[in-house]
Amino acid sequence: TRLAHNTMGALYSRFVFHPPNPPCYTQHGDFISIHSIEPSPDSDDGVTTTSFTSTMDLNDFSYPVVYLLTSRGNTIPAVYFHHPQSYFTILVSHGNAEDLGLTAPYAHKLSMVLKCNVLCYDYSGYGLASGKPSENDCYADIFAAYDYLISELCIPSDRIILFGRSLGSGPTVHLAAQL
Repeated sequence: TRLAHNTMGALYSRFVFHPPNPPCYTQHGDFISIHSIEPSPDSDDGVTTTSFTSTMDLNDFSYPVVYLLTSRGNTIPAVYFHHPQSYFTILVSHGNAEDLGLTAPYAHKLSMVLKCNVLCYDYSGYGLASGKPSENDCYADIFAAYDYLISELCIPSDRIILFGRSLGSGPTVHLAAQL
């Protein structure tokens, strides 16, 4: 039964998780730089890949990055946007086929428009995160991001708003059910 479960989990993960390949960002010291994206044809394994054209001024699209250690031993990148007039903090879990390169600019704008703090992160196996994407790793990833907000940034739990888009709704609902 365990073999069937592991096989089913691997098969499920292959259909569900499609991280951009290569990532939509690169790391430069303590910052990530966002790249413009042009779709390229599907690769031989059926996973869509992307190619980059560095047409953006990297200074205008660079964000400070922190790395969080998950309970499953993976290291995931996260970007935190602080707004000086904030009361709430939004924890953003991105959709499938996205990574911080696509999410960080949106999260930055969300922070400015709503005048709130925003933390976005990558799932294990996405972008520059270690590990392979899986359901259990997604749960560990969001718990690591939530713990960072509570423990490191000292944000009260009643001021954290959970937001998940597409694939991100799964770990978001899972975390909400645990709180």
